[in-house]
This record gives sequence, C-alpha cells and structure tokens, in this order.
Amino acid sequence: MPKQKKPSRGQEWRHVENKKLVYTVYFVLRLSVVLMLVAQFFNGNFENVLLCVLTLVLFTLPSLFERRLHIDLPDTLDGHSLQWQEAQWASSDNAAPAFSESEWEGIPVLTSRSMSISEENADADEQALQRLSECGGEYADSPLLIFDVRANGGGNDYYINNWFQDWSGVTGQSRFLWILRYSQLSCRLLSWYSADHMGTYRASSSPATWVERSGPVFVLQDKGVASSGESAVKNFRTAADTLFVGGPTAGMALVPNNCRFYLPHSGLFCYFGTGLNFWETDENLDGIGFLPDLWVEPTRAMELTQKLIEFYGLNQPQ
Repeated sequence: MPKQKKPSRGQEWRHVENKKLVYTVYFVLRLSVVLMLVAQFFNGNFENVLLCVLTLVLFTLPSLFERRLHIDLPDTLDGHSLQWQEAQWASSDNAAPAFSESEWEGIPVLTSRSMSISEENADADEQALQRLSECGGEYADSPLLIFDVRANGGGNDYYINNWFQDWSGVTGQSRFLWILRYSQLSCRLLSWYSADHMGTYRASSSPATWVERSGPVFVLQDKGVASSGESAVKNFRTAADTLFVGGPTAGMALVPNNCRFYLPHSGLFCYFGTGLNFWETDENLDGIGFLPDLWVEPTRAMELTQKLIEFYGLNQPQ
C-alpha cells in the first residue's frame, strides 16, 4: 500500500481555520433562524414558523449525509474565491467606421458602432450607414451570423430597422407602449413634431411580431449600447435562435427624441425628451438595460463567441 503523504503544518492550520469559520457561520445562521422562529411564533405567523423549522432541517442535512454516507462534502466554492471586478466596455474609436462587414471562418461578422453621422467622418459614415440600411437581404440566408453592436451609442433607428426588415422579411417589433407631448421646445427643435399639435399628447401601443428563423445569430452587446443601439438589440430579441453575449446594455430607451438644452441663467447643460417608451413589459429599464443570455467580459465577447462556435462545431457543414 502506498504511503500517504502527511499534510504540512501550514495546510493543517488552514484546514482547521476554515472549519472554524464554517462552524461559526453555521452557528450564526442557525441562531438567526431560531430567533426568527420565536418571533414569528409570538406574532402568530405559523406559516413562517414552519418555514423556519424546515430551514433548520436543511441546515442539518449536510452533516447528516457526511456521517451516514462517510463522505466529505466540498465547501461552497470548493477552495475557490470570487474576485469581483467592473466589466469593461468595448472601446469606441471615433475613427472606426459606423458600420463594417467582415468574415471569420466563413461566418459573416457585421459590426455596428454608431447609427449617426459624425462631423469628423461625415462622408464615410453616411456611406457606411447607407450600406447598413441596404445589405440586410444579402444575409437573409446565412446559416450563422455574428452582429456586434458593442459601444453603439445610437443615432437613427432608420438604418437598423431597414436592415432587419430586409434580413428577416418582416418589420422587427417588440411589444411597446409610448406617449409623447408636443411641447413648444420639441416642436421648435424637431422638424417632425407638427406645431399644429402643440400642447397635445399622442399615444400608441402595439403587440410584438415574432420572427421565425433557423440558424443561430450571436449579438454582442455591452454597457455602451444605447438609444438606437438598443433598438438593434430589441429587433433581434424578436427573432428565433438569437443569443445575446456580453453584458447588459445602457438602458436608455425610456425617453425618445432627446434634445440638448442649456438653462438660460446658469448655463447648465440638459439632455431630455418629452415622451416615454416601454418595451416588452411595463417595467422601467432605464439604467438597467437588456440583459444578455451569456454573461461574459464584454471586451472578450467576440473571442468567446468564436470559441463557443468552434466547441459545438456550429461552423461545420451540417
């Protein structure tokens, strides 16, 4: 029989120290439950009393299993530790084109960094966004697609809506409810707000349109996705076989048609609109955004998506 290696004194100390910590935590938790049980009993909440009793029973199960089955259950993290860090955003390069097309292992990769025309690259951005609005039909039969909207701060929904309609064959539409007010400021600054309606309100709602498709689509997103960038995410959320990878979006879809203002006396800068949007549900997603299906470090979303495709052989002929 091979001789078992005796653990070092440091290893023994850490093991005993960890056991003491575990026992202390268990004792505090059990004491808390017992105190809560007594309080709920005197309050007459007997359903909560029963819940506390069941909780105490669950606390005894691990040690009972270890003694009866002669096994050693691992700790909660099995010796690992959690190190929390803030997720990074994909870098927003002003010199990068608003929209570009490429391939990886024969898979189309579409990258949309903006839905607006910048002053620095007006001609290039206009051409790129025009290409975005026109090329959706070219990818309608692609068995696999990667659409990267990370760091897309928004602009005009026109481009992505046209792309999505040509790609899917239908208008992408989440369930929505919106209302807007024709104020003096909005009628002055927004050409499509008719002054004839000044002082009135307009409201509308619509059910969702589901897009049946075959073949996976990977949408890469992060906290830099806002406004029309989130409109792209909303469109894809109506399509079957779509997987969202990265982090939550910015959550800037509550108020539409925002304008920039400066207060006359203080000169403070303000940015707001005169309407409200609710998408999919009546929940306010401002600052929360649309959550991904696969939570990964957003800056590695492309790399990890490619590894997932290779692991499952999605890029192989079926």
